[in-house]
Amino acid sequence: MTVKAVFFDAGETLIHRNPSLATITHRYLLNAGKKVNRAKLNQVLSHSAFDMKEIVQKAELNDTEKWHVYMDSVLKRLGIKDNELKNRVISRLKRGTSFRVYDEVWGVLKGLKKAGIKTGIISNAPKDLKKVFDRLGLTKQFDWIVVSEDAGAEKPDKKIYELALKKCGIDRKNIIYVGDNYLADIMGALKSGIRPVWLLRETKDAQFTYKTGKVPDGVAVIKSLREINRVIRQYGGLK
Repeated sequence: MTVKAVFFDAGETLIHRNPSLATITHRYLLNAGKKVNRAKLNQVLSHSAFDMKEIVQKAELNDTEKWHVYMDSVLKRLGIKDNELKNRVISRLKRGTSFRVYDEVWGVLKGLKKAGIKTGIISNAPKDLKKVFDRLGLTKQFDWIVVSEDAGAEKPDKKIYELALKKCGIDRKNIIYVGDNYLADIMGALKSGIRPVWLLRETKDAQFTYKTGKVPDGVAVIKSLREINRVIRQYGGLK
């Protein structure tokens, strides 16, 4: 195998929210007069994310629909009935104005480009992700950007991966896929015949990572994107 292209997930892989999902939600709750303990909110956000596992795995809902199911669960656990508040929080999150680029991303992308390795995005996201990438200066760093709203399919559905493969024109045997979400990213890539790399950062903000007891065979695990060069060397593609 020779690595000719690397596809990445977006959220919690290349970019992250700062302020975080928890901070944004807490601010909106307080502004609406809902006094919620921050520690309790963190716990609720994590539990509601865990309850989304089956929905993520089935890949039947689009990004917006999943946000509504998720926030409905969060507010229900908090004992709050306020549809207007829910819509305001979702609208704020979907704008993506809080997204920032992880520090190591720029050096990693520069190194891949220098090595002649193509790069792309496969993300469960609305079309607005492209605007977020424009604002962050990331758009021109990638050869292809595929988002679920354009593809009409959500990871781990094979359809979105197949669309990315069609766009890039590179054999799947020569591609690796890097993501943080076990169900959407890792299982989706495996089902599509693409070699996955599971990014497990040490962070409190990755509510949708979905840990697993045993890492499947053929899945490399890294804790920082800086380790991607080591993985590519193992597979071939960097000297």
